[in-house]
Amino acid sequence: MVFIDDANAVGKWEYCGAGAFSPKEIYFLPGGQKYWIFEGWTKGLLFTHEGGDAPVVANPYAIEGSFMRLEMDGGTRLYRKTSDKEYALGEIGRHDPIDRPFVLDEAVLGTWCTVDCCISRVRDFKPGKPRVSRLWLESVRFDPDGSAVRVYDGQEWRESWTKGFHINRRLATASAYRLKKICGRVYLFLEWKMGNYVYGGAKPDYYVFEKGEA
Repeated sequence: MVFIDDANAVGKWEYCGAGAFSPKEIYFLPGGQKYWIFEGWTKGLLFTHEGGDAPVVANPYAIEGSFMRLEMDGGTRLYRKTSDKEYALGEIGRHDPIDRPFVLDEAVLGTWCTVDCCISRVRDFKPGKPRVSRLWLESVRFDPDGSAVRVYDGQEWRESWTKGFHINRRLATASAYRLKKICGRVYLFLEWKMGNYVYGGAKPDYYVFEKGEA
């Protein structure tokens, strides 16, 4: 679809309703740029994608003064404009301190394979009883030079780490990890800090890993 600009849409919008509905805020970035679940926009339409094999959805919007009515998830959501600023992608979202010196942690070196995900608390993990049938994040590797590689849906994400943290410089997040022995086996619990954390304000869940073959 050809992009049609809408100067009235560019800026920051905040949800006016009550409850835990997410997203609480939406940014219309210049030029129809995309971020997180928002696959860009054009005049009158905001595109969303929930990830994986889900389709891209065109959500109609209408602006009335400083308010926007957005048709989304089968209902009408009301947002109020709080800024006309033309935000750059790097200016929005929540970010962590990532300039951490590298400190070796020999206990975590090597490749760890995913066994479960979406664990909100470490104590909720039940070995052998994964909560989902497909684990999109397949593995994570910690190398002794401070580099790290995560494999997500067959694609390699090259990142870095230091003792206690996995660092994603693209999103400017530092995900804490911890090792825990359960029923005689050692598991790695790693915070999952992606769009829901950076842009949605959510608390991070955990991915759970077990050491792979040497």
